Amino acid sequence: MVVSLLFYIFMSAGIFMIIENFHPDDLTRGVYNFSTAVYFIMVTFSTIGYGDYYPVSDEGRIFMVGVILYVIVIKLGEQINELMRLMSLKSPFEQASYRSNPEVLHVVITGQVSLAPLRNVTLELFHPDHRTEELDAIILQNHDPVNGMQQFLHEPTHQNRIKYLTGSPLKNIDLKRCDLSKA
Repeated sequence: MVVSLLFYIFMSAGIFMIIENFHPDDLTRGVYNFSTAVYFIMVTFSTIGYGDYYPVSDEGRIFMVGVILYVIVIKLGEQINELMRLMSLKSPFEQASYRSNPEVLHVVITGQVSLAPLRNVTLELFHPDHRTEELDAIILQNHDPVNGMQQFLHEPTHQNRIKYLTGSPLKNIDLKRCDLSKA
């Protein structure tokens, strides 16, 4: 991706420099060297547009309109598609995070969590005698939940109280996703 971008910048700068400097009727207009053309292309691509350099010839203006349309219509679309593809490679459990509510306490459960022991823990954790109506449980595991676990998480009694996150308790970024500092 970076090599493609650099190629496109240098190629556009070279063509722009040739177009702006080649005027058979006026040989004194050759004001663009390659580094100036690269600077102009970078300023144009970044949408800063200082205005210190700009196309002088009609051919240069037409070329820049074509370059800008190509970048907006084709290259931007390709990059958005690639970004969407890369984002879809992550499971929803890797992308999810928990945001605590000051009125609701939460606990983080990690380690080797399997379905049968989790059922027992949640029965005890959410038992009516403990007055834990305002309690959420966050499960942090290094793998996505298996089918039985997903069914358990989607049961009506657990759906809004238990959140499953894929990550590692050894990584700060994953602990922040669990809002561990407020647990």
